[in-house]
Amino acid sequence: MRDPKRIPRILKLLEKIWLDNPDLRLAQLIVNCRPTVAETCPDLYYLEDDDLITRFEEVYKKEIENLSLKCFKCDKEIFDDTDFLDGTWFDASGNYGSAVFDPIADKGDVTLQIGICDDCMKAHKDKVLRSEYVRGAVWSQERFEPRDENA
Repeated sequence: MRDPKRIPRILKLLEKIWLDNPDLRLAQLIVNCRPTVAETCPDLYYLEDDDLITRFEEVYKKEIENLSLKCFKCDKEIFDDTDFLDGTWFDASGNYGSAVFDPIADKGDVTLQIGICDDCMKAHKDKVLRSEYVRGAVWSQERFEPRDENA
């Protein structure tokens, strides 16, 4: 498997270059990296971004559907194709006593991901603990107190 750490680097580089060249279409940016530019990929080079988005959505429909993450409590969308929307995403790689999730039994690099929207986290803050870690061990725990949104 290719190293997934390369993806954020490529996306940041692409974002910087594209912001510096906003008149170029995405496909043009990509084709421009080839030794001979427009002659080698005219269909791609002149493809409008809206058409490219449509094509991506058609080809990668399953992956795009998997990108959406909804609140565990209320089903509100908290993560769409590219960004978080007023929520927190939790990634658990282990359990202590769960009968329904055991990554050790799955014999692999398995995690469980859930999300909770800010509204539900505030409404149920009495069920959330905030832990502070020092040298990998829990140093202190206290009830979660949401940040002031106006701060």
